Amino acid sequence: VFVAAIGQAFSPNPERGVYRTRDGGKSWEKVLFISDQTGFSDLEFMPSNPNIIYAAAWMAERKPWTIKSGGTENGIYKSVDGGSNWTSISQNFGDDIDELKIAPSDNNKMYLAIDGALWYTTNGGLIWSPSGLNLSSGRINSIAVHPSDPDKIAAATTSSNKVYISTNGGLTFTPIPWDLPNFSAQAVAWQNNAEDGLYVGMNYGIY
Repeated sequence: VFVAAIGQAFSPNPERGVYRTRDGGKSWEKVLFISDQTGFSDLEFMPSNPNIIYAAAWMAERKPWTIKSGGTENGIYKSVDGGSNWTSISQNFGDDIDELKIAPSDNNKMYLAIDGALWYTTNGGLIWSPSGLNLSSGRINSIAVHPSDPDKIAAATTSSNKVYISTNGGLTFTPIPWDLPNFSAQAVAWQNNAEDGLYVGMNYGIY
């Protein structure tokens, strides 16, 4: 079991990092630490090899009057040995990384939600590029990659369009607000069947 820990939000602290337990939670070891100002917001295991793990670093601190989010230590880290050793594999993104997803049918394709923008890689994280989705106002709350099509992505957002879909690996996106209620889209998930069913979680229900 692994835990990505943001740490105590109001000041620098050494509890930030990635933790691992091998005995069902009786004891924990810190396996990845950058600094006392940077925690981790997400972990993803490669579906075809659980010893390959990706971790999203988030440099943040909350003050009584503001929130400092993003900085020089934001990026993606990778382990190929079950979390014992880690390597930085991305550029510094500057803003906070909210979510990381690996395409189940092509593990070289991954997607990142960074504030209101979506980034992608097609080569396992060696090169990351901005996608066609960059919200001028709003955030991306959730990403879902289709179970059998690595180029089909859905994003749940706080924008007025609520949900966006790409069918070409993130190059372009189409909004699909349809008749969804006037709330932020909090989560999105593809149904794992041949019907292309898509579920959207909102503040007051699932659609």
